[in-house]
Amino acid sequence: MSPADISKPEVSPETSQSSSASQKKPEITELRAKAESGDIGAQLALANAYDTGDGVSQSDELAAKWYHKAAEQGNSEAQNILGNLYRAGRGVERDKSLALKWYRKATLQRNSRAMFNLATAYYNGDGVAIDDSKAFAWFTLALESGSKNADEAVKRMKSEIAPWRITEAFKYVASIYENGVELPRDLNEAVQWYRRAAARGDRDAQISLAIVLLNGQGVPQDFTEARKWCEAAAKQNDSAGEYCLGVIHEKGLGVAPSLRDALKWYRLAAGWGHPRAMQALGNMYASGTGVKRDRPQAFVLLIRSAATGNEQALQDACKAQTGNG
Repeated sequence: MSPADISKPEVSPETSQSSSASQKKPEITELRAKAESGDIGAQLALANAYDTGDGVSQSDELAAKWYHKAAEQGNSEAQNILGNLYRAGRGVERDKSLALKWYRKATLQRNSRAMFNLATAYYNGDGVAIDDSKAFAWFTLALESGSKNADEAVKRMKSEIAPWRITEAFKYVASIYENGVELPRDLNEAVQWYRRAAARGDRDAQISLAIVLLNGQGVPQDFTEARKWCEAAAKQNDSAGEYCLGVIHEKGLGVAPSLRDALKWYRLAAGWGHPRAMQALGNMYASGTGVKRDRPQAFVLLIRSAATGNEQALQDACKAQTGNG
């Protein structure tokens, strides 16, 4: 669907509010002096003055100059407005990739307007490919961060897109909280968003959530809940869920250790070609752990795992072949 398709009305970028107070010439002179000395607030105020023609002759170029200086010092409002200027080509050469760059710098500071504007870019295919899941994700984040315009956008998208795209959106939000690139890294938030996607039956989210809970990455370890999500994924014949259960039973994470159960789950996952499951099962055959020792079978499994790029499995295969496994 093209950005101009009238069946999907465009959501316009959200703009920041400029100062409504009229600037007098002495105030402008003082403001310019502070801005030139590096005062971020003064730079933003001077940019707003040039943007609106408040106390000075209106100038898109000078507005962009001072927004840029404030943005480079980390002011999220300036970063968001600068994104709008690059997107529209006002005072700067139009460059949608730079618009996105500045929006993302502002979202990293949880700027709700920038979240909304990044959402509109994904919604309309403005500088990026249309992506309804990412658009819905950013509109939702903007809404939760206080954007006034995001409520209508979220409602509109809920009526437009398939439920699975909403699930993808929740999973995407979890991943950006986990990675800390477009939002501050927050594993507690990541867990909450993974839970929302996992509850909708998404296997990848179920496994991602289980891994975070098993490792206690920024959140308390919870073997019981982790096992619940691994089991949910395994019920959908997901090899990662089966491998996860193998690890849980082998190591006794929240359950009594059981090599028999571990072997069962590793075999199921290995049957789907899961690399780590083939490695784990191969090592069990190589050492005779929970199963009769079978070096040829171990070697086959470990080589198959190594063929997927698992370098440790290749080392294990060499040990199995020489009898050192």
